[in-house]
Amino acid sequence: MIKVTPNEINPADEIVRIDSRVMGFNGEPVRILAVCFKDTGEMRIEKKEIYTNLPVPAELKANTIVVTDAIHQVQNWDMPFNPEKDLASVITVYQQRFRAGLIDIEKSLNRYNPKTVLQVRKVDEKGLKQEFDSSSLNNGHVAVLLCVWASQRVAISHSITHAQGIDAKAIDTSMLPFSI
Repeated sequence: MIKVTPNEINPADEIVRIDSRVMGFNGEPVRILAVCFKDTGEMRIEKKEIYTNLPVPAELKANTIVVTDAIHQVQNWDMPFNPEKDLASVITVYQQRFRAGLIDIEKSLNRYNPKTVLQVRKVDEKGLKQEFDSSSLNNGHVAVLLCVWASQRVAISHSITHAQGIDAKAIDTSMLPFSI
């Protein structure tokens, strides 16, 4: 998996830093740093930093995404997290990326692994319904979830903006727009 620490990132590389800052859940505010490959979305939850509301240093800003639930406190955030609106999709993204093997968590941060606080509530025709063990959930768990969510957004954005060139000769235009 990814063996790069956030301080080793070169903006010319295809790696993005993810800076997740969460304060709206149980416990003290938490800041988690992760790194993510743009093209695949593979990521590593790298380390816990001192929580701050200050912006990312200018030399790191071009290659860093700040995701937070505290948009009124954190300066210069990039992705806002609204639990009422986004939590269900964030959990789904985490489950999909975890099952696909796209997440690597530094051993010292395993205490924040969301899989330890996610519980299956029920399974019905709409699929698997999960909920958090609210007595164990803390800001660190949510910060890791937000890192994973941001990694998916990074990969999607990269695939859209850096689409592989399509050879015009490979497209049969004789049936366009009628062939779908």
